[in-house]
Amino acid sequence: MQYRPEIDGLRSLAVVPVVLFHAGFSMFSGGFVGVDVFFVISGYLITSILAAEIERGKFSIIRFYERRARRILPALFFVLVICVIAAWVLLPPLEMKRFAQSLFSVPLFASNVFFWNTSGYFEADTELMPLLHTWSLAVEEQFYLVFPLLLVALWRFKRQNISWILIGLAILSLCIAEYLLKHNPASAFYLIQARGWELLIGAWVALNREQVQSRLSANVASILTAFGTALILGAVFAFDKHTPFPGLFALGPTLGAALIILFGTPENGVGRLLSNKFLVSIGLISYSAYLWHQPLFAFTRIWSISHPSQIVMGTVVLVSFALAYLTWKFVEAPFRNPGRFRQRPIFVMSAIGSLCFMVIGIVGHIQGGYAYRFSDDQVRFLDHFENSRKEWKYFTSMGIPQKFRAECDFYDIQSYRNERPTKKARPSIDESCHMRSPTAKYVVLIWGDSHAQQLAPGLKKALPGEWQILQIASSGCAPQIRTSPNPDDYCHQSNWFALQSILQARPDVVLIGQNTGHQLADMKKVMEALTPIGAGRIIFVGPSPHWSMDLPKIVQQRLWGAVPKKTRVGLDQSVIDLDSRLKTSFPTTERHRYVSVIDELCNQEGCDVYFGDDVKTGISSWDYGHLTPIASEEFARRRLAREIIGKPR
Repeated sequence: MQYRPEIDGLRSLAVVPVVLFHAGFSMFSGGFVGVDVFFVISGYLITSILAAEIERGKFSIIRFYERRARRILPALFFVLVICVIAAWVLLPPLEMKRFAQSLFSVPLFASNVFFWNTSGYFEADTELMPLLHTWSLAVEEQFYLVFPLLLVALWRFKRQNISWILIGLAILSLCIAEYLLKHNPASAFYLIQARGWELLIGAWVALNREQVQSRLSANVASILTAFGTALILGAVFAFDKHTPFPGLFALGPTLGAALIILFGTPENGVGRLLSNKFLVSIGLISYSAYLWHQPLFAFTRIWSISHPSQIVMGTVVLVSFALAYLTWKFVEAPFRNPGRFRQRPIFVMSAIGSLCFMVIGIVGHIQGGYAYRFSDDQVRFLDHFENSRKEWKYFTSMGIPQKFRAECDFYDIQSYRNERPTKKARPSIDESCHMRSPTAKYVVLIWGDSHAQQLAPGLKKALPGEWQILQIASSGCAPQIRTSPNPDDYCHQSNWFALQSILQARPDVVLIGQNTGHQLADMKKVMEALTPIGAGRIIFVGPSPHWSMDLPKIVQQRLWGAVPKKTRVGLDQSVIDLDSRLKTSFPTTERHRYVSVIDELCNQEGCDVYFGDDVKTGISSWDYGHLTPIASEEFARRRLAREIIGKPR
């Protein structure tokens, strides 16, 4: 097969957007389509080689897999070794266990199935998965388990008939992708049956390129090549994580790649551009660059307390290409040379390497992420929080009644009334969450989102027994004035029901809390609406301290040892500034007050990391900014309970 430098240039057009997309540069919001371009290129190159060998009667399935092993495995195994070392140093047990599971799947070329089962491609936590990108290698190798044998079987037909069969298979695969996109998007993204059509486009181009080229003039070919480039670049800059993908939207970049391969030559503008030495050089190292970029980005994000800046990520991009060059020169190129490594050593090294990584993966899974890397205290600390990631589990484990997080977590008034059961319905809301007890002398009603709910455990312990606590607070729902119900919007319903409960219970105090969405204008609207309907005093509670990542992880990664009572490490200063602005501008009166959580839990040294003598059970936040029960109690006893008791009406 004659070498085509423009194909390496096209590789650079594929790999650079992928790398910049994963680096988090928003301009390249559709950079993930570079993988689709790679699929087309791969289908074209492999089919060109297969067709030539079959035509000459020289095809050997053993030799085919030898070439694949030389091309794929040495660089992959080298990067995996570095990943294992980095994971050993950086990952806590639970994340290490997940890494080990993904590591096991990579040599089997089944990582696409693993990630399909465990995550969506565009979810936030996938940025922290070092081996996520290997899903595309798995798709390719699964395709090449079947395609060479299929092509051999079809070769007795005319080439035109083979092309029609490939078109039929590609259309079938595209239909599957479009169907799965509507019913199970993760399947459409990861699985071979929804991706095979992209490789088949490249295969069709390989079988028909000369015939198609001969029918078109050079000017038309040049226009089509430019159009193909525009299709790829348009997708790179116009698509984003909300674009339905792969499905029909993937036709743009894949057909764009096909047009460039069909008509791109050194004689037209796009062909000359893609054949220049700089782009060809990037294309030559594109496979190694693809292997390096995701692990480097993931471990950089894992190591960083705050989200890495664009300068940091840009530097890591350059490092990934530098490592790619070294890997191509000293790993890829030598192993692709049959004169240096013959067939038998290649297969032996491939088998041993695959087995080693699979063993590391199995043992890591069985041993819970190699937890013995940490001291007993560290393991107990991490277990205490990793086993209680869900809020309701954490509150239950601490002996707090579930109703303050589950029964009183309002979602659907219809489920409460049992008028219209729906798939989204939650368990019935206990009457004690919103109905005033006849024996209650005083009542405080908590209204807001999960950051309002976090106040209930502390108040339950800090308020005198003569106070009843009611709660209409829904996760993710900021308090807003809603005077009519809307069954199709649970936040709307929750806020409407909160007003109805205030009207009926006539609480002495309405306690309003939410995440960081407090705005002075919204506060005034709420105050104006509550006063006429029987609310007593109104207390707005400011945001709790926020951290750039889960506080337990900050303790594990940065503060372990002599953990300080207070720290500024990982603290989100913007939330502290917001609290300061609200506190200064709030129109305080006898009936309206603003209470700052940050004032009680923070000072010049930073914010509270833990209370008492034990960081494991006394830590102040179980995630990025929700108070633990002990922190809720500390805040209630220090300030909030006194503000509530005040002068009951």
